[in-house]
Amino acid sequence: TAAWKFSSDGTFNYSTTMFGGMSTWGNWKETDGSQIEITYTKTSTGDILPNKILSMPDCNSLKVGSTIYKR
Repeated sequence: TAAWKFSSDGTFNYSTTMFGGMSTWGNWKETDGSQIEITYTKTSTGDILPNKILSMPDCNSLKVGSTIYKR
């Protein structure tokens, strides 16, 4: 189980229960009509993660790398 939450103030958080669980926090901005650039500012594991470009194939899907999250 995983959840992405994007707020209108330009922040986001992600959490998952897979592999022992993890949460991340950061900032997001829309780069075009179907892509979002995220910048991680904190992780529950202390890891430093690189910026990522996420895509939205449609209004109910979010693609992160090869993983597609559906609403």
